[in-house]
Amino acid sequence: MCRSRISWGIVATVASLICSTPVIAATLRVPLDYETIQGAINASSDGDHIAVDPGAYVETLDFAGKAIEVTSVAGPALTLIDGNEQGSVVTFQSGEGPASVLEGFTIRGGVGTLVEALRQGGGILCRASSPTIRGNRIQDNVADYGGAVSCLEGAAPLIEGNTITANYVNQDGGGIHTNTGSSPLIQANLISENFAVWSGGGIVAYYDSAPLIERNHISENECSFGLGAGVCCLQNDLTHIVDNDISLNRAYRGGGIGCFFSSPLIVGNRITQNAGGALDGGGNPPGGPGIYCDNSSPRIESNFIANNAGALGGGICLLTSNAEIVANTITGNWAGRDRVGGGIYCRGSSPRIVNCKIVKNSAAGAYMRGGGGIMCESGGSPTILNSTISDNYAGEGGSGISIWAPTTTITIRNSIVWGNRGPDDDVFAANKGEAEIFHSNIDGGWSGPGANNIDEDPRFVDLPNGDFQLTIGSPCVDAADNTLLDLPEFDIEGDPRVLNGNADPEAVVDMGADELRPEIAVRYGRVRAAGGELVSTLQINGEDGDARRILRLTTRDAMSLDMIAPPGGPTPARFCVYAWQDEPDLSTLAQQPYRLGVMGFPTFLAGGPVNLPFRVWNNLGYAQRLGTPDFPSVAAPSNLVNLPQGVGFPTKITLQGFIEDLGSTADGPISITNAVVLEVVP
Repeated sequence: MCRSRISWGIVATVASLICSTPVIAATLRVPLDYETIQGAINASSDGDHIAVDPGAYVETLDFAGKAIEVTSVAGPALTLIDGNEQGSVVTFQSGEGPASVLEGFTIRGGVGTLVEALRQGGGILCRASSPTIRGNRIQDNVADYGGAVSCLEGAAPLIEGNTITANYVNQDGGGIHTNTGSSPLIQANLISENFAVWSGGGIVAYYDSAPLIERNHISENECSFGLGAGVCCLQNDLTHIVDNDISLNRAYRGGGIGCFFSSPLIVGNRITQNAGGALDGGGNPPGGPGIYCDNSSPRIESNFIANNAGALGGGICLLTSNAEIVANTITGNWAGRDRVGGGIYCRGSSPRIVNCKIVKNSAAGAYMRGGGGIMCESGGSPTILNSTISDNYAGEGGSGISIWAPTTTITIRNSIVWGNRGPDDDVFAANKGEAEIFHSNIDGGWSGPGANNIDEDPRFVDLPNGDFQLTIGSPCVDAADNTLLDLPEFDIEGDPRVLNGNADPEAVVDMGADELRPEIAVRYGRVRAAGGELVSTLQINGEDGDARRILRLTTRDAMSLDMIAPPGGPTPARFCVYAWQDEPDLSTLAQQPYRLGVMGFPTFLAGGPVNLPFRVWNNLGYAQRLGTPDFPSVAAPSNLVNLPQGVGFPTKITLQGFIEDLGSTADGPISITNAVVLEVVP
């Protein structure tokens, strides 16, 4: 009995080991092992890899729920799957997950699969499945919905790194269509030249679908009668549109993005050169070439909306919509119909516009009623807070902001409306439209309702060239209202509010979109010293650095410093450059700049002997080069201070230049340059 029990135990153990041994995945070759791709899929098991050699395969595929990888050996340029108008080219409809992979093919010739009497997914149909669709070229497919890809019934595929082009639908979603609870991740694709008769030339998101659309290039898509040639949201509040380049799309309404009864999140996109509506100037529909919203309340944040053109609302068009428009740059847009808004158009809408830069837009239709920057009419109560509206143009009625029709009341707080161009005022209220303005800088002044406004040059860094940041000493610095309950926490650049920008005892929020950061303000443009008006610029190796005036060099790089000054400076004059470790505060850089001593740092940067100082004071003539073999720097009659050397070599140095008039007895420079922060890396 004992032997019998032992015998059965051994048999059971061996059987268990046999059953638990992992199945080794197989590689199936097409056409070497199987003539067709579908034949290989039918013969495969979960975990298998189907490798497809170059060629044209005329067939349609169904993954049949298998967790397999189907990839081309040579990529989409040499490997084609042609559906031959027999339905969707590839179908996922049996619960496939991320391990079901389709990669590296050109997919064309699909006409969609009939789902509830409508053809869906010309190239690829995903129903209640979540496969991985990567690195394919999906083109020349047709359907009613989803020319390239349709996602239905809770599908959540990864659609990544594909080229989706030249697909066509006679309804919505020329490129991609999402519906009924689907939540695909659509990232890093090129979605171009797709066409929808109605809406969503590139992508359409329907109803309760929740796609994440990020880091795609969505361009040159078109739709004829609907909206949203780039991306369209229809009765959808769950879509996220993040960090995409949306350009050169064209639609009847909403060339870039269209929203209808929807509240998507639109963040960090570049929305440029899109067109909305006919451009003939007569009887046109609302164009909204950048973003078009109808009965929608999206959050539109940190986007660059530029150079879009259409009939109404060049940058953003709002119809009965209460959008949150936060920290956007809206520039160079054009609208050309009666009562237009070059930057933003509002009809019966109450948006909240915060920390936005609305500049260099144009309203130039045949029957102008203004709104170079913003046009508001037909009811609604828009609010503008801490925004800069400047250098816009209107042919009539409100070069900056125009307010028309009864029951329209706009509230402006902590903002700058200055330097706009046109025959009428920067803020123009007519036909019983009203504005209430508080703690703002209004070009030409404001005599209407409100309080604590100014009419002074805001002293932008460089208005003609589009730099609307404030300089030290601007009347807009520390001049707005801290007490607002909805005061923004950050400015358009993400810098914190509130900062003390003028060295007064109390920190007060600035007017406009940009909060001046004293510790870095002198990097931007040029700073004038109290002793004169001469302006000069400092460069290292011919560069100003990046957007923050930060320049990176290695310890092996040679370095030269240029002081560039306008003609007419003093003679004789002396250039000098001071250096500080790390980033000094405003009091060091801008208020007490002189007689701090000549600063140097080791010649690792210049390739010279270790621990010998590289001196950055030049006694040569006006506008000469500093620290180069042609004009070597020499010590000035001042203290020489070396920054830490050897192992302790600093990784960050701030340089700022000055010009001194040698013919003057004044103890200090007559001109201060911008500062450059030099980051030294090994």
